[in-house]
Amino acid sequence: MTNQSIRDQLQASLHYMEESTYDSRNLHIHQSYCTVSYIKRGNVTVYVEDRTHHATSGDVMIHRPGVEIRVINEHEGVHLFMNIDLKVLGDVDFFQLYPLKNIIRLRDPARYEEYFYELYQHWQQDHSFREAHCTFLMLMLLSEVLSSARTNLDIAPLDLLKGKDRFRHVIQYMHEHLHEKITRETLAELVHMHPVYFSRDFHKIYGNTPVAMLKKLRLRRAKTLLEHPNLTISLIAEQCGFYDQAHFTRTFYETYQLLPSEYRESLESSIDYTKRGLDLTLSGYGGTISIKDGFESEFNRMGG
Repeated sequence: MTNQSIRDQLQASLHYMEESTYDSRNLHIHQSYCTVSYIKRGNVTVYVEDRTHHATSGDVMIHRPGVEIRVINEHEGVHLFMNIDLKVLGDVDFFQLYPLKNIIRLRDPARYEEYFYELYQHWQQDHSFREAHCTFLMLMLLSEVLSSARTNLDIAPLDLLKGKDRFRHVIQYMHEHLHEKITRETLAELVHMHPVYFSRDFHKIYGNTPVAMLKKLRLRRAKTLLEHPNLTISLIAEQCGFYDQAHFTRTFYETYQLLPSEYRESLESSIDYTKRGLDLTLSGYGGTISIKDGFESEFNRMGG
């Protein structure tokens, strides 16, 4: 993946978290959010589709949204879990672009527990910086998971990806070739599908046609580049794959009701946190974060 993929926008929302103690349990899980469950004590058998996984103390289980999972614990155990939404590009599941294995062995369980309990403490409190603290600490926990996955090679190989994951490398291709002419036929060839069937299945997963997704990615890249005053609008149009400056300007205005030059002026006249390395807009118990420095490097290494 290129640096732009995460930089464009990472949306992280924490819905619920808990330390769960049990004697035994048999759970069937099928949910719209992601559960990150750390096994503090105990042994677990996890059934995901046609695969069986075994996890023990010090492991983290990733329960993906929209995937039916069965979890069996025959003996006493303790789990630290959180239910989250993690998306990029506004509506794409993070784990579609960065598929991890269902079970990840943590490199430093003690650090993960420290972050979790600190996050849990803020989660239970009511203060003016609660949402900010929760968002930052949640990202620190996720950074630990990603670092461990990269260290242990706990990244799902492409040949194991099914269903909605099968277009992951199509999104990657779009990111890496935004400056080029990309057709629906070119993208369909990547997954060996007829263009019509490819477009139909892609729309079912992402809610956008491949052409609409490509337009969205180009505009997001353009907004990032407009933050740099030394780049001309014509050069940005070229780097983002638009036919010319006029085409870029028209498309940008139709989407944002601002000319590219007006958008750039609005950045210059406002407090631009992005140039300080972090753009945070909190909503509910989560936030929208554009990561430029610390966390971004970890995500980028995950994508190669």
